[in-house]
Amino acid sequence: MCDLSTRVIDMLNKSKKQKVPKDDEVIITVLKNMKYPVYDSVLRFQKLYAGISYRLGKSTEGFSLEMISSQFNPRTMDYDYYVDAEEIDGEYYFVCATYHYNVSIYMVMDSTGRIYGKEYNDNKPYLLADSIEKFIEKDAVKNYFLEKQQQWVSASFDDSNLNEWKTSKEYCLLQIDEACDSCSTYLKDKNEEFYLTIQRYEDGTENKIIYASSVELIKKLFKDKLKVAVGYPRYEIFKF
Repeated sequence: MCDLSTRVIDMLNKSKKQKVPKDDEVIITVLKNMKYPVYDSVLRFQKLYAGISYRLGKSTEGFSLEMISSQFNPRTMDYDYYVDAEEIDGEYYFVCATYHYNVSIYMVMDSTGRIYGKEYNDNKPYLLADSIEKFIEKDAVKNYFLEKQQQWVSASFDDSNLNEWKTSKEYCLLQIDEACDSCSTYLKDKNEEFYLTIQRYEDGTENKIIYASSVELIKKLFKDKLKVAVGYPRYEIFKF
């Protein structure tokens, strides 16, 4: 692993590790036997990140990072290998991460190492991160704040809200560079009482979410114009 923030290192140090194939020769043989292309991105992911399972704070949120897994077969006295990939428009997408709690959505990786979300009932994956490192960095931000405080209050915001917060000397928004890429922007206030994420999609849409440390703070941020907020990660609805 290289060039990871201290937030990621702290999170991964607490993660569970599962033994998975790491040898280049084994990985290449398994891929070729299954008629899959041998991408450098797959080799790199398998050697550096496969087998890691992490959670965000004390919540059920988090991922198991997996690409090629193995299971000993007592009948053959050898290992059976498992790889899940799908060809879409000439590109192979390899399953690389699965939620601990949500079985309908999973993450896939393309030939360049970019990370996409994929739903079982939808053929087209949607881009989420430029690399597995950026994907993990984004989760590490949430883990950092969930370790500071177990429960937050979230709400959607628009550009007018963001512009107001950016110009406020009280909040002094700071960009969390490690978690930012072409797909998303992460920001926090100087006192780390709230943070926000802007996820950009290839169709031009954006998902903007702010996470505040209290109901009182989120009401103040929206100047009492907010109608609904949602608890995170424990789901609850706040109506104003």
